[in-house]
Amino acid sequence: MTEPLDQCVRIGRIQNVEDVTNAVRRSLDALEACNALDKHKIQAVYVAVGGRSLQASYSDASLTFPDEEEISQEVLERLADEACKHIPDNREILDILPRKFTVNGMATKRPRGNLAKNVTAQYSIIHCNMRNLRNVETVINERLCLDLKYIVRPLAEADMALSEREIKGGCMLVDLGAETTTVSIYKDGVLQYLATIPLGSEAITYDLASALSVNEAQARDIKERMADVTAEKQEDARINTINSTVRERAMQIIANVLKQIEFAGIESSDLVGGIILTGGGSLQRHLVECLEKYAKMPVRPAEVSGIQVRDNTLVSSVYFPLM
Repeated sequence: MTEPLDQCVRIGRIQNVEDVTNAVRRSLDALEACNALDKHKIQAVYVAVGGRSLQASYSDASLTFPDEEEISQEVLERLADEACKHIPDNREILDILPRKFTVNGMATKRPRGNLAKNVTAQYSIIHCNMRNLRNVETVINERLCLDLKYIVRPLAEADMALSEREIKGGCMLVDLGAETTTVSIYKDGVLQYLATIPLGSEAITYDLASALSVNEAQARDIKERMADVTAEKQEDARINTINSTVRERAMQIIANVLKQIEFAGIESSDLVGGIILTGGGSLQRHLVECLEKYAKMPVRPAEVSGIQVRDNTLVSSVYFPLM
């Protein structure tokens, strides 16, 4: 179920509260009319948080005790609170993910219950611009009078799309969206790195609109129907312009994605699970093959297994794996 929102939402932030409220209301009305809901009313919504303002910070915290003490849940909460002290006040903390625990100088995956004189923890702290969330709350809580809960989109996508083997062995989840591309790197069973690149598939649309002297809607249609990232040069000059324009921007996005491996402080050889690609931009023809060529590691499109859609009016099967 989609609603067009021209310029109403930009880089993950609601710009026009009234237009977004009306669009959400139309979507809710359409969902409530579906057979699957059996005339039930929607009372609460989950909102996936992503976009440019979503960031991860990495923080350590440690505690030392006068005498040997059992590490309890309260001790773990004190460690997490200590790690969060360095997050700016204008950021809303959405999730705190432990990366590593050290008890009496020895690494452990299960610190609770251990006897210790000192304990150290490393965390990935996911946070978002507070204003972004307030705008969402204005739409959902105040205008539509619905309950609201947040989901961190990259974490939810990882839960759906990544296998336990990939998370343990090392992999990179790439969500190529319209205006941003989010990269999540997993290793040893935990999130090691998360970053949002301010570049997405709409950049290709804008490039095509400029190169072909067409409007954005026409450029988007051309991108989806005709463009091929790996196409060879052809006799048709217009087709060559389309493919070269798309390829040039796609290569820029790929270069930025692969650079995140270096920024994360790991080697490509650490990602034995390869790259898992999702997001609307990932549907660009032969993008998976192009990314695999330059990454020199396996690349697969994200898929969701074990979920059935009983009402085909809810969502197209083509886009369902991306959701």
